Amino acid sequence: IIRYKDVKQKITQHGGTVVDAMPLKHVNSTKIPTTCTQTYNRSRQFADVLLPPEKPTEKWKAFYQNTLLKSGLEQAAITLHNGKTVNGFILKQLHEKNPIRPKEGQAFIHLNSPTESIGMAKAGILRELFEFRGDVLCVDYPGTRESGGFPSEGSYYLAAETVVEKATKEYGYAWKDLWFMGFCLGGSIAIHLWKKYHDKGVNMIAENTPDSMKNILTSLMFPVNWLAPIGLNAIHSRDPLIRENIEQDGIDNIRKLESLKGKEKKGTCIFINTSNDTIVHPLSQQRLATAADQVSEQTFSLMFDHPNEKINGHGYDAFGKDPIIRNQVCSFVAAKDYRDVLNDAPGYWDIINEKGSKLLSTLRGQ
Repeated sequence: IIRYKDVKQKITQHGGTVVDAMPLKHVNSTKIPTTCTQTYNRSRQFADVLLPPEKPTEKWKAFYQNTLLKSGLEQAAITLHNGKTVNGFILKQLHEKNPIRPKEGQAFIHLNSPTESIGMAKAGILRELFEFRGDVLCVDYPGTRESGGFPSEGSYYLAAETVVEKATKEYGYAWKDLWFMGFCLGGSIAIHLWKKYHDKGVNMIAENTPDSMKNILTSLMFPVNWLAPIGLNAIHSRDPLIRENIEQDGIDNIRKLESLKGKEKKGTCIFINTSNDTIVHPLSQQRLATAADQVSEQTFSLMFDHPNEKINGHGYDAFGKDPIIRNQVCSFVAAKDYRDVLNDAPGYWDIINEKGSKLLSTLRGQ
């Protein structure tokens, strides 16, 4: 578990400062880090930034070299009003001075993609931390990194359920403040958790997630498409305890969501995909959003238009790489607790139905 307040406190203890919504003027540059200038003039661009101490100590220099530079945060050379340029970090890009932020203290359960470990996901975890100002819980799946056991559909589900139980019983998070957030396979595990704990009012964010594994495999060339029905059984756990307690359906996400039909509408669902994703079926996102919309209080759908149509966009993390998408997702997360305020704020939603009872939006970032 990584808590926002603990990370902020550690930065302060080393002499750094987190400044909210600093007005910045960006300078076009191909160099790294980003170059920008603090300004008091009317600006379209603001950012939460991490600034170093006025007189960096050896303690800060060590923290900067050994921790911050390895964190994956966006580096920035910021020219302050006194003309001094400091090496800081952009924590979150904003488009207004006083944005409506998500409620602090929520728990975001980070669910890795199949080939990712906690160490590899460090940048994504910190991004979630500063974007949402919540706490992030994460786990390495069985058979990954230092986790024992064998990888399987059932063991992945069980590991994720264990984190959820720990979050509520040991750490004391309210069910309605739980967010299950995953990319690709991680999104499928998020859907599993959302189905299991749906009656508690939990929430989820699924990015580049298939409607079903079978649809992915059957769209591939022979003999993979022909062997798909047989091959799906290979991902099931053979452990008797897991088979007895965990439902394994070959990662059929639509089936999971449709099994909730008729239940009371609870929680918030956010789906993100990339326009040139050639792995996930083109209609997958629409199918998932439509199925979830039947049993969720609020459903949002975001499509990122990747500028390069010649590549496969499945591995592209739009939330991680596109500030427009991130700001929209943050707005949707905030809508869980501040919906009435957001409804009155112009420009937040592209599509709101006539009654305003359901927010179902499709937005495009660049």
